[in-house]
Amino acid sequence: AWQLPQGGIDVGETPSVAAWRELGEETGLDDSDVELVREHPDWLVYEFPEHVRRDGKRLGQAQRWFFFRARSDDVSPRPDGIEFVAWKWADPSWLVDHVVEFRRCAYRTALAPL
Repeated sequence: AWQLPQGGIDVGETPSVAAWRELGEETGLDDSDVELVREHPDWLVYEFPEHVRRDGKRLGQAQRWFFFRARSDDVSPRPDGIEFVAWKWADPSWLVDHVVEFRRCAYRTALAPL
């Protein structure tokens, strides 16, 4: 299954600072490659299925979504090979169809206005 780059917010970080940090860590992209065009107005929350919960220590996620636009047509992510191993440009509907099922509602909600 596919998913977009994501990560946690470190102590003292704002969600937007964390988004830029995670984007850089996982894709190698920064503000010379992309521009932030919008932020989804709501936190999107979902529960993990039982097999992902790790003995009840991880019940789900609350996500804040940020949308970036490539500054030129030749921008290419440089996967970190750990959390982010492959990439492709795709339509939002393709992403919704190919993300793991328990994340589909959040993806559908976040990507609906695009």
